[in-house]
Parts: sequence; C-alpha cells; structure tokens
Amino acid sequence: MSQRSEVRLSPIEYARELRLKLDIKSVPIHPRKIAKEMGMFVQEKESDSGYDGYLLCANGVCGIMINRAIKSEARKRFTVAHELGHYCIGHHDKSNYLCFRGDIGAANSSVRQDEREANEFAVELLMPDEFFRADVHQRNVSLKTVNSLATKYGVSMTSAAIRYARCSPIVCAVIISERGKIKYFAYSEGFRKEKSLYLSKNAPLRDGSCAKRLFDSELQISEQQGEVAAGSWSANSADPEKILLEHSRCLTAFNQVLSLIWFQERKNNATQQIAHVLVE
Repeated sequence: MSQRSEVRLSPIEYARELRLKLDIKSVPIHPRKIAKEMGMFVQEKESDSGYDGYLLCANGVCGIMINRAIKSEARKRFTVAHELGHYCIGHHDKSNYLCFRGDIGAANSSVRQDEREANEFAVELLMPDEFFRADVHQRNVSLKTVNSLATKYGVSMTSAAIRYARCSPIVCAVIISERGKIKYFAYSEGFRKEKSLYLSKNAPLRDGSCAKRLFDSELQISEQQGEVAAGSWSANSADPEKILLEHSRCLTAFNQVLSLIWFQERKNNATQQIAHVLVE
C-alpha cells in the first residue's frame, strides 16, 4: 500500500486496505506487530510533553512513541492503531503527529478532523465491521456481551460498547456518564430513526435510572440492571408505561458509568418505539 493515493479514501477504507495487504483474517489484531511488518518501530517512554502517542518520521525512518504512563494495555493498543492511521491515511502529513489524550478515543468527535479520522481508522483496524457485526448478531444484549467483545478484540470496554451500539440490529444506545451527567453517547441505526425519546449531552442523569443510582451511591455499587421507565432517561417521554431495559456499570478507573439501554418487545413482539438522539 502506498503512503499516498491518487484517490482520497475514507479512514475505514485505508484500514481495510491495510488488513488486506497484510492478509489479516482473525482477531485480536496486533497493531505493534503491524507496525513492525511495515518497518516501523514502537517504543514506550516517559512523556515530557504530555502526549499519549507520537508518530515521527525522519531520514527515511518512521516510528511510534507511546506514553509509558498509560496504564491500560487496551489504551496502548488503540494509541498505536491511531498513530498507524496518521501514517496510512494518504492525505495526512507523514512527518510527525503529537497526539494527546483528548485526541485519541473511539467516541471523541469534537477533535480536529485529522485526529477524528485516525480514530475512525483505529476502530476499523481493531474491530473490523464485518467481524464485529457478526459477533453482535450472535450474542444476547447486555454489558456482559460488551465485556466479552472487548476481551476478544483487545479493546477497552468503552470502545467495544460504542462499536456495539453502532453495529447493533436492535434499537439501543450506549451512554457514558461522568459526575452525574451524560458525557457522550452512541446509538444504533434503529435508535437514530425513532423520535419518541431524546438524549442530550451534558444533561444531568434523571431519577429512576440505574446510572443515577450508581452515582448516588458514590460509585460504591459496581453495577445495576433492570426495567426502568423511559422517562428516567428522557424528559420528553411522558408515557409511564413506556419501559426500557438498562444495564449500567461503574468504570471506577475513570469515575464514570457506562450504560446500555434498549427497549424490550411487547407481548405481541412489536418493538416499542424509541428514541432519537438530540445532540447539543
């Protein structure tokens, strides 16, 4: 694969092109091994500049530096994949990229375009759409499933949950909350098409949700799940009979709560209507 292409591909297409070139057909995918096969070195060192990942190319030699202070191996893997994205995406500058914690993440849509594209590349490289969708279709809906997928693909639970929501055939959403407020979320195609429930970024968690109960316990309770009223997540849902299922779990390392919500089916097997997201 050439470093630059006459046709401007999407980050996802660049990731698929790389897997095809290296004949990668199974998971987990090892980004350090990929870098080595591409003639690049990967090193860990203390970060004087506060970066998480650093792509540097000079005198015909390219390598990736990773902040040794990163504790999560899954985070390190994603960081290497992110820097590989900068290297492989044809329209990115190959000289160097200094990437900070806020630049690198599967859910981070507020960063500048080149960092967002490197994140998209990393997601597709580590969790190939065709593999991940097949796994999602074969498993039950729960955070236990999300956790098993995170282990299988070698990614963080948050990354797996976001990918799960976006690939799921059911009407569902994943929400990450911090300090009792919705920090960000992702949702399935079915969720996007519905308009009877709204989630809003930075909105305080509502009474009745499992996530709110976890924060009320000061994250001393590790997880909760069960049926909750739709109004527990959305102020515009006034129907007290509209019920959704929620599974929430503390991410204690980040003082966050990860929630998976989805609508149960009526007895006649017709899916209850949910949910469109209103992004502020």
